[in-house]
Amino acid sequence: MVLARRGKDPWRRLVVAVWHMLWQRRQKVPQIAGPPPGNCPTVEKTIGQGDGGDFADEIDRTLGDPRSWIASRQVRVPREAAAEFTIYLASARTSEQMCAAGGLSTDGYTSCRLPGQVIINDARWQGAVPAYGAPISMYRAYAINHEVGHQLGHGHEACPGKGMPAPVMQQQTYGLKVCVANAWPYVDGKRYAGAPIK
Repeated sequence: MVLARRGKDPWRRLVVAVWHMLWQRRQKVPQIAGPPPGNCPTVEKTIGQGDGGDFADEIDRTLGDPRSWIASRQVRVPREAAAEFTIYLASARTSEQMCAAGGLSTDGYTSCRLPGQVIINDARWQGAVPAYGAPISMYRAYAINHEVGHQLGHGHEACPGKGMPAPVMQQQTYGLKVCVANAWPYVDGKRYAGAPIK
């Protein structure tokens, strides 16, 4: 899967290989069993996600949805084998270690983005967060779009007002404030954003 963004330069390719982390028990850090060939998923053993196909399909559906980042017409998502950044699905423990290696503290609760890595916390992937008020499929789309949004250069945004959709770049995992759940950066064909949070 490729994300390409158009700017001053011709199409700049941001490539996403979707695969899972392989976790070796009794190791202090995650270990990868060799580089995956192309988009072949590699599975973190302890989370029981099979060959990763369902996760890869969810990534395809989300990033290929017309409400996702492709709506800008600056980003496209054909599938390719090479990767500029990788989306991982990792257990809470593994994701905390991966995020901490990049200087981010998630307490094993949230997902994160590091240069070249989008790390999705499997505990949130499986159970979302309390009081999210929407189906798990919406939370999953939010998690993907939020972290990929960081990869594309977007920062955190605030809830714009009571009863309004939460911007996808709002930290919805920590609560919706007075907004309602929203998984998409584009609503009704227009970029939907809140005020930047510094």
